[in-house]
Order: sequence, then C-alpha cells, then structure tokens
Amino acid sequence: MKVPSTMQTSEFDSSDEEPVENEQTPFQVSCCYGGLGRSCLVAACLLLYLSDTVSPQQAIDSLRDLRGSGAIQTIKQYNYLHDFRDKLAAHLSTRDSVSRSVSR
Repeated sequence: MKVPSTMQTSEFDSSDEEPVENEQTPFQVSCCYGGLGRSCLVAACLLLYLSDTVSPQQAIDSLRDLRGSGAIQTIKQYNYLHDFRDKLAAHLSTRDSVSRSVSR
C-alpha cells in the first residue's frame, strides 16, 4: 500500500453515510490492519489540517504517545507528513482556480 495522494487525504466523501442521531459533528473513522501506519498518517494529516499551530513532529509525537512507537512507520509516511501542508495548499489553489460552469 502506498502513501495516499493529497486529494485522497484532503477530500473525504461521506455522502453515503447515514447521519448519526444526536451528533452535532459528522465524523469518519479510518483504519488499517494494525491501526498504526496508514491510520496514524491520516490522523496526523487531520491534526495538521485542523490546527496551524501543530507541527508535523508534534502530530507524530502525539500519535506515538497514544498508539505506541509504531505510529507513522515508514520514511515515506514521515516525509509525506512534513510536506502535507505545502501539498494541501497547492492542491487547494489549483482546485479553486479551475473555472466551473454554474447551472441553475
């Protein structure tokens, strides 16, 4: 399994999800077999997306405190996390610049 693309980590589609009663905020859970490598990568990306003050290393450290030293397992995952904000900003800027037709 490869590190996900920026589009895969920045766009979660929950349109086929049933709403949970009494829940104010919709959420989506993601996990891999062991719940450490890919799952923690997605969780760390979410932390970086939600807070500008969290550094990639802080996200990794937080997840390793919670899940153990196996969280974020490969060099590619580590490097992806450190490049995540730049890749996300580039993705969002190209997405916003694409002209779309407006239908009524």
